[in-house]
Amino acid sequence: MAAGCAIFRNPVVDIPIVADGTTRSPPFRLRSDTTYQIFIGLDAMQVDEATCAATYTAQKVPVPSPCREIRPPFGPIHWVVTQGGNVIAEGSLPGEPADIPRDRNNHWAKDKAMTWGGYSGWFGHPGKDYVIEISLKAAAVQLSPFHPRFAIVEPL
Repeated sequence: MAAGCAIFRNPVVDIPIVADGTTRSPPFRLRSDTTYQIFIGLDAMQVDEATCAATYTAQKVPVPSPCREIRPPFGPIHWVVTQGGNVIAEGSLPGEPADIPRDRNNHWAKDKAMTWGGYSGWFGHPGKDYVIEISLKAAAVQLSPFHPRFAIVEPL
């Protein structure tokens, strides 16, 4: 589920993730009692004009000219948040097909050129260390060249 047009603070966590495996974050602390959103970032994939146009047309949005890049498809994602070794929250996403690049103007993102997608999150509390493990499975294309990143952000 996309995060929509909400405004977010700088990320609590923003780290590279393994393209086909599990990444564990360093411990982090939250700033307030709120719902923290999970974002996945990928560099755009360069494609020919026909492939690009087909992707935009399938999304029922105007095709840019020139049309030469799309967001790469990715496989299933599973995440688990722990605090003091106890599972606090977990969720999953079945993966997504190639799509149009979105949300490049995120003021909070370390990598401003990356295309980011917002997904589910969890309600967190400040004051204690959390750790998140995120597992990203293989997709239709190898994701390593697209420098996958993971961010947790807090709404303003």
